[in-house]
Amino acid sequence: VFSFWPEAKSDSAEFGILKAAGCLINSDLGGRAIDATPKHCRELMWTQFLKPRYFDQGVTNYWLDETDGEGTAGGDGNHGYDTSYGPAAVATNLWVNDWISTFTEPVRAAGVEPLVLSRGVWAGGQRHGVVLWSSDIESTFEELAAQVPLGVHASLSGIPWWTSDVGGYGCGKEYDNNSTYMRELIVRWYQFGTFSPIFRTHGCRSGEADPAPKSNPCQGNLPSCGPNEVWSYGSETQVMLEKYIRLRADLKPYIAQLAKNVTAHGVPTMRPLWWEFPEDPLTLDINDEYLLGPDLLVAPVTKLGAVSRLIYFPKGAAWQNYFDSSDIREGGASIDVPAPLDTIPVFRRISSTRQWVADSPSLVI
Repeated sequence: VFSFWPEAKSDSAEFGILKAAGCLINSDLGGRAIDATPKHCRELMWTQFLKPRYFDQGVTNYWLDETDGEGTAGGDGNHGYDTSYGPAAVATNLWVNDWISTFTEPVRAAGVEPLVLSRGVWAGGQRHGVVLWSSDIESTFEELAAQVPLGVHASLSGIPWWTSDVGGYGCGKEYDNNSTYMRELIVRWYQFGTFSPIFRTHGCRSGEADPAPKSNPCQGNLPSCGPNEVWSYGSETQVMLEKYIRLRADLKPYIAQLAKNVTAHGVPTMRPLWWEFPEDPLTLDINDEYLLGPDLLVAPVTKLGAVSRLIYFPKGAAWQNYFDSSDIREGGASIDVPAPLDTIPVFRRISSTRQWVADSPSLVI
């Protein structure tokens, strides 16, 4: 996967080509943004740059950063994109799907199913094989808490494959990897990421950056961030992070089954409790729990120092602790459930007859 930003630097070889074709618009992080709304600009990008340099070399998946217009108008602002559709104030959101389609429609035309990771998307973007991530976010427990309803809202909006930067990106709220705060945060975020539609970690960590290569023919000495590997937070934390990486592998058949039904029926991945239990009025105002698919009730721990949390178990089912099969809770009650640092409260809907095997004829709805 290669990462692309939608601007051309003024001293780049591509700048003059795009400018002559009328494909550059407002200022964008030291260059000018690329207007993907005219068809001829999309075709130019693909035929002259993307196809020969990447697709023809075997690269079919792309990481599209800054698709939210964050860098426009001279820096980290929120001006948006002034395009052929009109000024940013009224039409910037229409730019993003055209930019995404620059990378996906030719891939599909070549007989390959496209996949892009994008920082922004607009209505209908799911047809382009989009995985949406929730942009650059602070590495704080408050930000972790905000991700829970964000993921649910994205899924309900027709963008089922959603993810966050596990651990947060930083954004001025970086904590030392050896601090109690960061070690606890990374564990809690790994737990949430394990039970998110897409699980990925990404962030600018505090600490000494990796040294730049002595000889780099592609680019000069670029700044980097501190280490963010599973072993970067101490040996005790590593054990807990490894636990959830392995658990994610165990969940793959369930997620594969869910993926079939997302495509076939348009069902969401991260579901509010009322989606599965519309007859239970107490599910309506709960925004800090969700169902991953029909069977897994997930209650992320999003408060520093918490070793338990209150969970509402929807009425109409019994619930079995994912980590302790002897722990069964009846629906229709709110219960304070233990949540030591190495455990996220997750309960399986045991009244369900659905299968977890990916090729089962009984598909997960």
